[in-house]
Order: sequence, then structure tokens, then C-alpha cells
Amino acid sequence: MTANEMRLRVRDTYRVILGRNLYSQAKRDYCFRKASDGKYYSDCSSSISYSYQKAGYSFGILNTVGMYESGKLKKVDVKIVGGVPADVSKLRVGDMLLFAGNDSSRGYAGFVGHVEMIGEIDGGRVMLYGHGSGTPSKKDMAAYCKKRQNTKASTARGNRGLIKVVRFIQDDDRDERPEDDSMPVVTVKDVQGALITLGYPLPKWGADGEYGPETASAIKAFQRDRGMAETGEIDNALIGAVGLRQVRAVVTGESVFVRSAPMVDPRTVLGVVKQGRELVYQGVDKDGFHLVMYDGQNAWISGRFSEIR
Repeated sequence: MTANEMRLRVRDTYRVILGRNLYSQAKRDYCFRKASDGKYYSDCSSSISYSYQKAGYSFGILNTVGMYESGKLKKVDVKIVGGVPADVSKLRVGDMLLFAGNDSSRGYAGFVGHVEMIGEIDGGRVMLYGHGSGTPSKKDMAAYCKKRQNTKASTARGNRGLIKVVRFIQDDDRDERPEDDSMPVVTVKDVQGALITLGYPLPKWGADGEYGPETASAIKAFQRDRGMAETGEIDNALIGAVGLRQVRAVVTGESVFVRSAPMVDPRTVLGVVKQGRELVYQGVDKDGFHLVMYDGQNAWISGRFSEIR
């Protein structure tokens, strides 16, 4: 599994608690298991720590100071301007943004008091997943960072702005190579067959290759039983969870642009990939471009300089 796929698994795990968990530091260990009252609880740091653990990539159940000091979480080399990360291309899904709080005794740790996780990256817009008072929610990163930067604090720092960005799942040099390069694209019928084998029957239509209400219902049941977000959608997280391997788009050009849209436009460039790099293929082609997964988001790469294997 590639770094990007691992990050998306963490993201999908966190999505389960969005709008569900109640805030409590005392009951923070009941993030994914019910407390005696039948409810789920967590705080900002435990919601992220437990999501990583449940996804299978634990760095420990830490508080914000622990995250600030942990040697397992590496600082992301991104400049912070006006309290906001200036270069979105350096951010990844799953990165943790550590913010200052009001505790003057934490000067040794940058006065850290809160943490949010990057949950979505769509071009230049980044959405945070985080847990303050109330329940875990999504928010726009730029707006949230600016708001905290402009919020006064009683510490020597003077505000509750962003201290640093840290990362646990580091970038791959390249994606893992599939064992069988001749494997065909995963189809709806493949997913239906896997669901039936795993004990999620499709009694009316069976594995007919058509995505409909019966298939969506079976997917939701599967996702619910495994603590995944109940989207009912066939995506990379589901394909991996049911045991199907994904096809790759292999870069054949020497240096190829990855884009946010299937068009040749400087404004769509997300990054550059080198010859031999393998990206998860999403099974869709448009105007000579392949839809792939790149740095935790959907992206496009020219079909002239890549091939599906």
C-alpha cells in the first residue's frame, strides 16, 4: 500500500466520527468504542491519534504536547504566512496542524493547545477535520488559520495561531508495483462478487455489473461493519478493503505534469512525476487524460506519457 493510500485510509476512518463524537477530555478513549452511556467521546488530539491507530498506523495516543514533541511526527517544511501554510503543494492528507492555546505553562512546547488534521485537498483549497467543543467537523483551512491567528491569547505568544505542521506517513519515492501488471481495471461486477464472497448478498440482482440501490446498500453494510464512512460508493478505500487490487497508471515520459483538471493549463499543475512512477488509476479517461490518485487527491495525467497496467 502506498503512502497516499494509507493517508486516505486514515482520512476515511476519521470521517466515521464527523458529527458523531462528543467532546470530553476525561472520556477521550471512547473515540471508536461506546462509553457506558452508549455514546462516543474524544477531544482534538485523541480523535486524530485513534483514527491513525484504527486505520493501522499508530504513532501513540498523544495529547497536543505529545504531538509537538514526538520524534515520530516530522515537521513539514512549509512556510507559514499570516498564520496560514503558504504552499498547499507541500501539504498532504493526514498532516496535523498544531495551534497555540492559552496555557502559559506550555512555553517549552510553543504554547500548543489544539490540533487539526488535513482531511481533503482539492486544488488550492484544503479542508481540516478537527474536534473542538461540540462534535468533530470540517472547516476551510485558510479561513480557520486566519481566525486563530487573529484571536488573542494570554500567553507570551499573544495569539492562538498555527505553530507548525507535522506528518506521520511520509512520502513514498514511488508507489508500490502490483504483482501482476496485466490485471484488468476493477469493475462494479468485481466489487459485487467480492461483497457476495464476504457475506454481503445481493439477492435480487446478484453480480450483474450494474451499480444500483442493492449494491449501494450492501456497500454501506460492509463499510458500517468495518468502521468506514458509510458512503455506499465504490472508491479506492472500498476496493482495497474488499481485497481487490487496483490498477496503476505508469509514467512513460521523462518528467510529466500531474494536473487538477484534464486540460493543458499552467493553473492546473499540481506537480511533476518522473518516468517509472506508478499512480493509482481511477478507471476514468477524458480528453486524452487518465484520472489518478496523487498526494491524496484526484488528479489527471496525460495518456500520451503514461500507460495503464
